[in-house]
Amino acid sequence: MTGYGNPAIICGGAQIRVQCRHLATVVTIAGVLDASNAEQAMSATRRFVIAEKPVVLDLTAVVSPADDYLPLLEFLDDTCHAAGVEWLLVTSPAVASQVRIGEDTAAGVG
Repeated sequence: MTGYGNPAIICGGAQIRVQCRHLATVVTIAGVLDASNAEQAMSATRRFVIAEKPVVLDLTAVVSPADDYLPLLEFLDDTCHAAGVEWLLVTSPAVASQVRIGEDTAAGVG
């Protein structure tokens, strides 16, 4: 799957698209992330960690269980930390519940 000027990087069952914006680099992953394509997805994602430019990782279209893509999150965290770059994860409600994002803050509301 490709789009004008922004071809997808195909990693097995996942497609990675990257948009370099003025304020951040947005990496969007769609499809299936699992053991068969994890290394390829990590390698592709590493290329877009640029010094002094935050990274936004969009997993809203990932359809894999959390155990399959948690290594990618850990890898991106380590890579960004080493480069001195902040990163942000954008998720769907299903992904957020799998990685327990916001669980502590939600428990304190009330």
